[in-house]
Amino acid sequence: MEKEEREKEIRRMVARYNIQVGPQPGTIKLEQPDSEEEAQRIRAAKPEILAYLENQKRAEEDIQRKEEEEKREILESKKAIELVFHDGEYFQGWEVIGTARELLEKAGIAESLGGGISAIKTEYQDRLGQKFFWADVEKIIQEKDEEKREKEAAEKRLFEEKLAEATRVGEKVLLGTQHEWLDDTRYLLSQVWVFPDGKIQIIKYESQNER
Repeated sequence: MEKEEREKEIRRMVARYNIQVGPQPGTIKLEQPDSEEEAQRIRAAKPEILAYLENQKRAEEDIQRKEEEEKREILESKKAIELVFHDGEYFQGWEVIGTARELLEKAGIAESLGGGISAIKTEYQDRLGQKFFWADVEKIIQEKDEEKREKEAAEKRLFEEKLAEATRVGEKVLLGTQHEWLDDTRYLLSQVWVFPDGKIQIIKYESQNER
């Protein structure tokens, strides 16, 4: 029990004064102690504090090593990604946890829902299911990239066609429009115009209609 109390005291001092390993071997750096008595206790406990900090460092490095190993196994499809069911007050569904969460969110396959919860985006849920491998994710990523390239190519062709038309008629022509709903009856309409010299003009105005 005495050992546990001593360890608790060391943790208290480290947390209270933000004690860290100093720039020189065998030294520590910390915030100003509350009293001289406290400073004396810290000085007397310095070997224990240094040992505690070293153990913390090793533990953190071990966690990081394990996370990197798990990430590698996931990316090489050696380890399956398994979702867990979350039955909470504000969210009921399959949740992404652990190392896979960061990878899937970065890939645009999962999204944070707030409150520390992350889930597969709706459009990918049926396809991936509750257990899948990164190879399945890569197929979706490749398809998304291909769709993006096709969209960009189509937009480029449309721009070139509209630019040629503007050049032919000698005035700006409508390149496209976009609606953004503000509420159930109001929306923001954006019109994109292209001029004969290739300049773009965007005109926005509010309009009303029923959804």
